[in-house]
Amino acid sequence: MAKDIHPVDVFVGQRLRQRRISLGITQEDMANALGLSFQQVQKYEKGMNRMSSSRLWEIGRIVGVDVAYFFEGMADDIASITNLRSDLHARAQVAPTALSERELRLVHHYGAIKDSSIRDGVYSLIRALNLKEGEFDDDEVDFAA
Repeated sequence: MAKDIHPVDVFVGQRLRQRRISLGITQEDMANALGLSFQQVQKYEKGMNRMSSSRLWEIGRIVGVDVAYFFEGMADDIASITNLRSDLHARAQVAPTALSERELRLVHHYGAIKDSSIRDGVYSLIRALNLKEGEFDDDEVDFAA
């Protein structure tokens, strides 16, 4: 019988994965810091295994966030969590995060550029390439959605 994966576990796992990748931490490095196998970290990130509150606290310390970080953006009321179950499960089957690992690494490297003039130049280059290909203009993107 298949184990029922709870949507909150999937959501928390996705937040862990996003944070870990944005910091450039491998699953193996995370596992070593926790005294676990990297497979266990994979199970946490996919929501297949639940994390105890003490484990979540320990992970938060490793990635430099409070425990609340892992729940930010999640639906507040229980009714929407049950509706969220099928949505999160479907999203987890398609892609484990909203951004691909490559995109998260790009964000990590971009954020690591110390010189603001270089960072602005990289941003301008990416924006110019998108405009040249007719994809979209920043002014057209609604980041609040």
